[in-house]
Amino acid sequence: MNILVFEFITGGGLCNQDFPDSLLEEGSIMMKALVEYLLRLNDVQLYVPLDRRLNANDRLPSSDRLHIIEIAEGKTTEDILSGLLADCDAVWPVAPESDHILSAICTSVEEQNQILLSSSSQATDLTGDKYITYSRLNHFEIPVVPTTRFSDRREAIDGEWVLKPVDGVGCEGIYIIRNQSEFQQALQAVENRTEYIIQPYITGISLSLS
Repeated sequence: MNILVFEFITGGGLCNQDFPDSLLEEGSIMMKALVEYLLRLNDVQLYVPLDRRLNANDRLPSSDRLHIIEIAEGKTTEDILSGLLADCDAVWPVAPESDHILSAICTSVEEQNQILLSSSSQATDLTGDKYITYSRLNHFEIPVVPTTRFSDRREAIDGEWVLKPVDGVGCEGIYIIRNQSEFQQALQAVENRTEYIIQPYITGISLSLS
């Protein structure tokens, strides 16, 4: 089986702009872990697009079943996928939910009738929006952190709060609000308040659940 592993940050999704340092590191870690795991499977050939600015020897294991495709400047995500999908049986995408990037990739794979090794584009669209996800979980009485659209929250607040975009990647665009001054600063900083949610800050261990 030929599997395309497309990690957006390292795989050319940002080939026309500078890398955000934190996202590059996170993307590299996820890509390497996924490739190493898949290489444990027999009869699998892996195809991995890699931004021309990155050194495969620094980021990927060596294997005759691993095929690196260098992505040059000027390519779009559509260019990258259209050139690789036809030669692969399955695709494992890793990409930001922001701007519907991940759901668009999933849709492209589905339209080509390839095996999608992730959630469907429909599921990705739903869970890519934090407020819609909250509403769906709350509807089915699944415990979830109380969530309000920031545009609906104008009154003074007490305690600590987290303000975050409804979609996004990593911790980009997140504000911690501890007092009224920071609340007012957030009001001024966030121009499109309908694209943000606010939640009470919950103390605990920072974990990523997959």
